[in-house]
Amino acid sequence: MGLISRLVQPWMARLASVDAGYRRALSADRSDRRYPFRSWPEHLESAQEWMKRAHRATPDVLLSAGFSLTKRAWLPSYPEVTGYAIPTFLKYDEWAGDYRWEELACAMGEGLLQIQNPDGSYPGGFYVEGRPASVFNTGQILMGLSRLYERTRQAEFGRGAERAARWLVSALDGNGAWRRGAYLDRVHTYYVMVAWALLEWHSLSHDPSCRNGALRHVDWVLRCCRPNGWIEDMSFDGGPKALTHTIGYTLQGLLECARGLDHSEARDAAQTGAEALHTRFLREGGLSACYGPEWEPSGDYSCLTGNCQIALVWLELARDLGRRDLRRSAETLLRRVAQTQDLESPSLGIRGGIKGSHPIWGEYQRYTYPSWASKFFSDAILFLLREDSCGSSA
Repeated sequence: MGLISRLVQPWMARLASVDAGYRRALSADRSDRRYPFRSWPEHLESAQEWMKRAHRATPDVLLSAGFSLTKRAWLPSYPEVTGYAIPTFLKYDEWAGDYRWEELACAMGEGLLQIQNPDGSYPGGFYVEGRPASVFNTGQILMGLSRLYERTRQAEFGRGAERAARWLVSALDGNGAWRRGAYLDRVHTYYVMVAWALLEWHSLSHDPSCRNGALRHVDWVLRCCRPNGWIEDMSFDGGPKALTHTIGYTLQGLLECARGLDHSEARDAAQTGAEALHTRFLREGGLSACYGPEWEPSGDYSCLTGNCQIALVWLELARDLGRRDLRRSAETLLRRVAQTQDLESPSLGIRGGIKGSHPIWGEYQRYTYPSWASKFFSDAILFLLREDSCGSSA
């Protein structure tokens, strides 16, 4: 075999596997065919192996944003998802008893420290040096650095987390919202996830400015709540409808902040919104991709990332409230996501990944397997497995 053939043939084989996986994925969605459910550990392991490949697919040690069917390739490095994938890797390490996942998380954290801006912030979007600072991305990276510092007590992770937290507190508006460094220069209530990150760092640093900043933001979010559980400004673009993805961010952020602050009003707001979606789920047999201010569904597809996030919120509430109905609905919703996960695809960019939309041509992350979908899918399964191991009622 000549030199050119030895170089070209492996590339051609990979391309052929991607194309075969592409056809397989499209065929499944066109016929509305679901894959068989295996077991929670098997689906979890496959999702985590996909995330490991997403890490190896980039030229640096950050996580790829996902796999694109239209590009037939992995997407560039994404600092935001790298940050909040770190806690998932650490939780999986604990569950699997495999220290290599902690090593991988540490490598990702070290890579994030290398791209941190001097003021402590992080850029938005795909990693490109010189991009503007992003509040949300910095918050999710703060979460990862905090968890790494908690696990390893390595000083560099603590210093990176402290710089990020100080920048976030300084970026708050006088009314408790984040506008400077916000996506589209708009306020967003789903940034309550950033407040949660500040509380995580406060639990380790005991810096009162972090707790005060988080409380100011939570109080601002609560001023945006309607009696029916809807929260204004949950969408990416400020429109009246929001994806279950950003709704999930908002509800989970409120729940976690309620715990960190012992804030009953935040807990009630999260529960009211979660109950409204649960009512819709029971009535309609599933969740739409988007909802409006009266919790009216919108979209002829499902946002799988959002489904995983909502399932996780229901699971947390089921544990806290002893609600078997919420637990059953969460498992049903998560199982349906698992049945869209192809565990046998010939394409390594597809095998074990979770699509942005079902069907795959839906508007959210069209024809893409975003890495954060696998992250939230893994989080929800890990929650289930931990609860079951503790004797939680199913």
